Amino acid sequence: PPAGCALTNVPRPTVASVRPCRRASVALAVAHQRSGAYAAAHALFTEVRDQSARRHGARSVVVAHLELNLGLLALDRGDHDAAEHYLSSARATYRRVFGATSLEVARASFAEARLAMDRGDVESAGASLPEIRTIYETALGADHHELGQVHNAIGVMAFYRGEHQASLTAYSRALDIAERVLGPNHEEIGLLHANIGESMSAAGDFDGAVARLDTSIAVLRRTLADDHRLLAIPLKARGRTRLALGLRDEGIEDLEQALTILHKRNGQLLEQAETRIELARALSGAGIELISTGGTAKAIAAEGIAVRDVSDITGF
Repeated sequence: PPAGCALTNVPRPTVASVRPCRRASVALAVAHQRSGAYAAAHALFTEVRDQSARRHGARSVVVAHLELNLGLLALDRGDHDAAEHYLSSARATYRRVFGATSLEVARASFAEARLAMDRGDVESAGASLPEIRTIYETALGADHHELGQVHNAIGVMAFYRGEHQASLTAYSRALDIAERVLGPNHEEIGLLHANIGESMSAAGDFDGAVARLDTSIAVLRRTLADDHRLLAIPLKARGRTRLALGLRDEGIEDLEQALTILHKRNGQLLEQAETRIELARALSGAGIELISTGGTAKAIAAEGIAVRDVSDITGF
């Protein structure tokens, strides 16, 4: 942030400088979030939120905006309880100030739908999306970037229901909007290609899926660090698809890369566990004996995969 933004050990800004300082600080926090530096992003968002609460009041719209950002950050970190707290608080303020059918409430509700999806509550998430889409279309227009994100969420809902053609239609609509707004080299473009690839794989179009997932990985590697957690998404999907095509070594390599990224980023524990099981199944199918520690060994064995506990070898 520029000098005078009243962060820790920095002189308090003048009234005239508060808004540009806040915007600069939020922009830096968003940059930290996109790069995966979640702790730094959280610290900066929280400090600006606290400053804004002291200046404008804890129930002000400014604070609600920052709590929405904190909720979205908590979603990225996989901290569902914190996300629920921040998003609920932001939505309550928006509802009080702008009304129940406002764009601001719809934005908070959309983030809560994402939280429901992350928790596995697909029905709850899907129930709110039609109204959110209608509000976005009315307030923003049919080709707005945020509406494209709603189309993507609708695609996710269709995918979980096994409606693969519907999911491809929604994802393709989202990709069309995103490419016009963001250009071809953006992380969101990469993730949309990954979603399309997963739907194609689920529908049995394995060759088409691999091509899409190749595109996803290429875009994400151009726009993110090589070990960014988002790269694990298409790597895992491509590994699974390559295994379905009989490309065992290539599939195992993709799953190993995905698991390494997830483990290094020390988050997304459910995703780590699922990827570890898929890798264990592939290795076992290749005739490789698996040796693991207690908790992981039990989880692998529970999936019907042969595994030896490391204590069988070490004797303790």
